[in-house]
Amino acid sequence: MKAIIIRELLTCKLIAERKDKIRLLRFLLTCSISQLEFILTLNYKIMKTNVTNMQSSKGNNIPNQFVITTDNGVYFQSYQSIIARIFNGLVELDSKYWNYSKTTGKYRNIFLNENRKETEAKIASGVYKMVDLNS
Repeated sequence: MKAIIIRELLTCKLIAERKDKIRLLRFLLTCSISQLEFILTLNYKIMKTNVTNMQSSKGNNIPNQFVITTDNGVYFQSYQSIIARIFNGLVELDSKYWNYSKTTGKYRNIFLNENRKETEAKIASGVYKMVDLNS
């Protein structure tokens, strides 16, 4: 059983370098079966995450603008900052970065399918929650 779980973890596409797989193998060999099952569960949760570039009107990838889909919602990331999250129909905006730059605003508007005035109105009325999405 232990060998099957280790083989499954070593085939993970997140680990491409041979030296990293060797380090991982050494670590996995020290784990109990219950620890390995937990690690495998985490690995499957990570693999459920889908990251895509936002697309231009011509269908081209927009650099540094990402939509991230997870079990915990759909996120909009601009460069290195999470700007917004939609989960169960609720929208959360990062209180620091939600309107960081013109570029961030442009793609946030596309993500939310609205303009800045509409977003500001929803923030003011409490429809959108302001939170820290980057800590």
